[in-house]
Amino acid sequence: MNSDTFKEFSDQDLLGELRRRGYVLSAWSVEDARSAIENGDEDYDEALVQEMAEALLDRSDRQLEDILGSRGNEALSDMWAMFKDEIVQQATAPKA
Repeated sequence: MNSDTFKEFSDQDLLGELRRRGYVLSAWSVEDARSAIENGDEDYDEALVQEMAEALLDRSDRQLEDILGSRGNEALSDMWAMFKDEIVQQATAPKA
């Protein structure tokens, strides 16, 4: 399947469909990468910021997935610790 298959759908439609299927996800765009670069101490012109943002996303594909996977697992553990009692109570309550 190629990326042309999904061009007719908006980003929000695609993300919404994945969430509807039960996925919890985050997605980053060039604009997000631009923000990370622009929030630094350096002052780059617009064209250079755009070029570097695209390069950042190109280079981070695999590493970002590994980082997010690791942090995501930590986040799930933290969430379980926070909501465990409530979830267990709801799951074990008598069903009507």
